[in-house]
Amino acid sequence: MTVSAQSGAVTQSTTMSPAMSPAWRLACVAAGLLTVFAALLAQDLARGSARTPAQGTLWVADRDAGYLYELDEDLFLARRVPCPWPLDVERSADGGLFVLRSGNAGSAFGMRLAAFDAEGTLRSETWLDNCSDLSAMGGRSALLMQPLDAPGRARALAIDREGTLTVLGEGDGWNCICGWRGTVLVGTQSGRIECLGGASRALERPIADLVAGAGSLYALEGGAAARVHRLGPALELLWSHELGFAAAHISVGEQGEVWVADRENPRVRCISGDGSLRWERNDLPLAGLDRTAAGPQGSVLAVAPGALLRLDVLGRNQPGQGGFQWLSDVCR
Repeated sequence: MTVSAQSGAVTQSTTMSPAMSPAWRLACVAAGLLTVFAALLAQDLARGSARTPAQGTLWVADRDAGYLYELDEDLFLARRVPCPWPLDVERSADGGLFVLRSGNAGSAFGMRLAAFDAEGTLRSETWLDNCSDLSAMGGRSALLMQPLDAPGRARALAIDREGTLTVLGEGDGWNCICGWRGTVLVGTQSGRIECLGGASRALERPIADLVAGAGSLYALEGGAAARVHRLGPALELLWSHELGFAAAHISVGEQGEVWVADRENPRVRCISGDGSLRWERNDLPLAGLDRTAAGPQGSVLAVAPGALLRLDVLGRNQPGQGGFQWLSDVCR
């Protein structure tokens, strides 16, 4: 407000104070919004860091990065747990993990069985010699196969979450191990499935993998033309499926479907619960697939060294996840 020196009339000035300008008001509003957004983001991060992992989440082991990554149902990163040289990973009953890890990324130096709780805290660690083929017994104990000095012989081990080690037995040609229906089974190079302290089943080719799921036992016979078998409670043969390609691992879904990755070509096959072919993809964008894992809603995850491929229930491409250094294992 100003007063005319000549007439004494009072007039309203058209010049505004800088503190009242539109630009200054807009800057104040923007600063306020940024403060609100920052507070909301901080709340979201706090909730995310404190979340407890559900049984349905996925864990992957990145050997060369030295981390275990927890991924959500959309394969986005939920959290990561440091773990040097993780090779194999399995769920434990308390929501944690059993992890077989190495001191130098190999399977013959300073092997250790680490048990993590549901919060990702290391609970116990057992030092071992050369070990392989991590499995789990009802989520309470880890099962391992340990080669012995005598050629062709191996020892079966059980290690609980507190790190207590039990020797279950040893035998000739023992190659892989699995817990099922309260018993421990081993697959042999001679093509036998042996129940420790019980019955056995003779197949024809070396047993490369044993997996329990959907109320049955599934066996993978290795070789250049691998074969998948489904067996019942008395180890009776329910069906067999010829693959015609080399494979090292199988995974089983809730409905008894079986997924197998071709080790030499970009191919994944899905076998129905009755042993018939459901679908096959031999044109995948990545080769070097080593293993598969059941994904959400009937999908399957195929593991390549640097990425996870995801295929839906019909074998169609779905968004996956990449950027890993060297994926060594995956579990749900």
